[in-house]
Amino acid sequence: AAGRYERMMEDADVAPYWRYVAVPKGAGNKNPRVEHAALHNLVFRYDDPFWQTHYAPNGWGCHCTVSRMTKRTLEKKFGKPANEVVRESKPEDFVSKTEEIERTHEKLDGTTEIQKVKVTTTGYKIGNTVVYPSQGWDYAPGAYNSIYSAQKSLYKKILANPSDARKIMEDQIKGNLKETL
Repeated sequence: AAGRYERMMEDADVAPYWRYVAVPKGAGNKNPRVEHAALHNLVFRYDDPFWQTHYAPNGWGCHCTVSRMTKRTLEKKFGKPANEVVRESKPEDFVSKTEEIERTHEKLDGTTEIQKVKVTTTGYKIGNTVVYPSQGWDYAPGAYNSIYSAQKSLYKKILANPSDARKIMEDQIKGNLKETL
C-alpha cells in the first residue's frame, strides 16, 4: 500500500482524483466487509484528509483498493461534471472511537504479561453510518514513508550532478543528524 500511495502521489498532478473501490464478493474475495461497500465509488482529491485515514486496504484481508482518475476519466465514468462527483471531507465527517484491548507480551525470561491498552480509531461518517477501518489501519502508509522520500530525493540530486555525489551525501547526512538531535 505504501508503494502504491507513493506512485499515485507522483501522478497527482495528472490524475488528482482518487476513487475508493470496494471489491464485492467473488473472485478472490470470499468475505468482503459489508461496511466498506458504503465507501465504494466515493471520489476525493488526492490531498483530501479522507485519504489520511481511509486509504485502502483498511484491515487484514481487505481487498479494497484506490484508483486514480483524471478529470476526463472521472466525468466519463460517472456521466457528470467533476464538481458533482468529487466530495470534500469536513472535520465533522470524522468520528473517533476508543476501545480498550488486551495485548499479550512474552518477556525475555519466558513469562507472559498482559497489558490493557487503549486504541483510538478514526472513522468516516456517510449519512448515519460511520465506517471504521480495522484497529491500527486508519492511516495512509505511504504518507509516512519519509525515509523512502529522502532516499529518492538524494538519488535524484546525485543523478543530476554525479561529480558532487560525495558532497551531496555529506550534506544530506549532516541535515539528517541535525533533525534527529
